[in-house]
Amino acid sequence: MILIGRAGGGAAAIAHALAAEIGWPVVADPRALHAMVARTLGRREHLIITSAPITPDDQQTVRGELLGVRFVDLAEQRGDTDAIVRAIRREFGL
Repeated sequence: MILIGRAGGGAAAIAHALAAEIGWPVVADPRALHAMVARTLGRREHLIITSAPITPDDQQTVRGELLGVRFVDLAEQRGDTDAIVRAIRREFGL
């Protein structure tokens, strides 16, 4: 799951809160996203990445042929961190 938000928009706080609740690791630096995501999925693990906004074309580049990659645009999210985490968990069945 890749949480996308503007700088200072709270994406990192939401990522850490969500990761703490569901027990997934979180990465704040999205260097080499495709390789990192491929390695994680290859190990059948989970990972939350926070990132600055990514265009749809760049999202496709990151996703490539990988299944199970989800992008969550936090720019449209409203509410406190707990409410946003609950909404993400509900949306993805976590």
